[in-house]
Amino acid sequence: MHTQKQGGIKMPDVFRRAFKLSIEIDGKLKTYQELKNTDESLKIDFNITNCVYGVFAQGNITISNLSFDDMQYLATSYNPASRRFKRNKIILEAGYNDNVSNIINGNIIDVDADFNSVDASINLRVQGGIANNLAKNNVKTSLNGDVDFRAVCNECAKNNGLTLHYDSKIKPRTLTDFSYNGTPYQMIERLRKYYPDTNIFLGEDGQTLNVLLKEGGENFNQQELSRDTGLKGRPKPTMLGCVARSVLNTNFKAGGYVKLKNSNLENFDGVYRITELKHIGSNRGEAWDTELTLQRARNG
Repeated sequence: MHTQKQGGIKMPDVFRRAFKLSIEIDGKLKTYQELKNTDESLKIDFNITNCVYGVFAQGNITISNLSFDDMQYLATSYNPASRRFKRNKIILEAGYNDNVSNIINGNIIDVDADFNSVDASINLRVQGGIANNLAKNNVKTSLNGDVDFRAVCNECAKNNGLTLHYDSKIKPRTLTDFSYNGTPYQMIERLRKYYPDTNIFLGEDGQTLNVLLKEGGENFNQQELSRDTGLKGRPKPTMLGCVARSVLNTNFKAGGYVKLKNSNLENFDGVYRITELKHIGSNRGEAWDTELTLQRARNG
């Protein structure tokens, strides 16, 4: 059978959906997965968004057909006595066959469990980027004299337990006598206010702090999107570019670039930057897609 590649995905395989969901609450880990489509497996629906204008990826994951014990396990991620969520971590990976990749890596921040529903469903509101650590820990740092902005960003990444991805085309820029005392999350928010020509946000892996130029930056993670590589329907025009939909493809990254090739609407062809991406999926429904909000690149 002839196959065509879509950023590492062979097109005939896109009909064989797979997912892996790992949830850890107070040190107790449970893993739910479907690497081969079977009638006995769980039903999972997700809608996850990452945007260069925000800090974290966020969205909802709904799981159905759970056992009563598992429903209780997930519902107890919230402690009503303290009105706080227990220490938790959630990782959703999705793809095709046994080839799954990260959709979101973060924390459960809200739970809605319906014990009376026929399909025993529970909805998890999730946020990427180790939000428990970012929101509650306190850091103090002081850098004297003229300090390169990259060094400040690196200090921020280090305090958050993250790896820094700093746009190679950012020209040298300095801050003077930088000091900070507060939560790591607030430190990221503070950095975002210094230079409005940059986007500062966490990658989908929840482990990378991206500092990228809004325009004229490095050609980060460029992927091709065409009929042959998973483009669905026609792109919809916007003021700054277009919105395009693909079969689910975790190779796309917020802040990354797309070379769009569309034989039906050639005026949309060109290079775009992804300002927002949504992974929308249902292993028992119709959607298993990635929606991209695209802004035409200055050199596109």
